[in-house]
Amino acid sequence: MLRYHKFGYANIWATEYGTSEDPEQFQYLYKYSPYHNVADGTEYPAILITGSENDARVHPLHTRKMVARLQEADPDGEPILLLIRRDSGHGGGTTLSTQIEQHADVWAFLMNKLTMKVGKKK
Repeated sequence: MLRYHKFGYANIWATEYGTSEDPEQFQYLYKYSPYHNVADGTEYPAILITGSENDARVHPLHTRKMVARLQEADPDGEPILLLIRRDSGHGGGTTLSTQIEQHADVWAFLMNKLTMKVGKKK
């Protein structure tokens, strides 16, 4: 949240979210910034973080940076995975077939972590 406004079109939200260039707003943004609240040595659960190359609202570098920070904080823990999508943006205009594929990826991750089996009932 401290640098979100420096990438892509996010600068237009600075009036709504604030900007780290204002000392008072910096303190507010810092307190709730997910990246700045990652704690070293914390045992995080398995996490799948998704982003999109074509997202005009949230630049994909934020997604990559968050995954790297979580991996750094808990290097021997559960997997912290990154899935960057190339065929969609922030949600609008995504085709139905792409949405189905995206949901399948998330469900597959979740089912794997819950050790769920897919198959016929006996």
